[in-house]
Amino acid sequence: MADEFESLADRAWYYRRIARLIRSRASLTQSAEARADLHMLASDYEILAEHAERCGRPTKPDGTIAVHPSDRDFALLAIKAPEGTMIAQPGDWIIRGVKGELYPCKPDIFGATYEPVVATSFKAR
Repeated sequence: MADEFESLADRAWYYRRIARLIRSRASLTQSAEARADLHMLASDYEILAEHAERCGRPTKPDGTIAVHPSDRDFALLAIKAPEGTMIAQPGDWIIRGVKGELYPCKPDIFGATYEPVVATSFKAR
């Protein structure tokens, strides 16, 4: 499937089109349960479209995140780091280094390295 799209924007457009088709089918369905299932499926495709759009945008000149082709039941992310492309799996943290570089970080390493901070206020960028 990864070769069918020239860009993640094309993939997002395709997912949104599928969501619209599913919603139009739901409006023609008599069963309330089936309508609810179809609306849920359409929402899932909208989420996929949003994810494809987010992942297609570069985060900083030093790092990008993109969807990595996978035959698994979940998405993988390809993160360009100074050491090369690293693969992040569900549950991994994406951290930014001191020079703006991006890295995937396993949850156990993240928990052992960092501690939560309760902010009393924050400054929006």
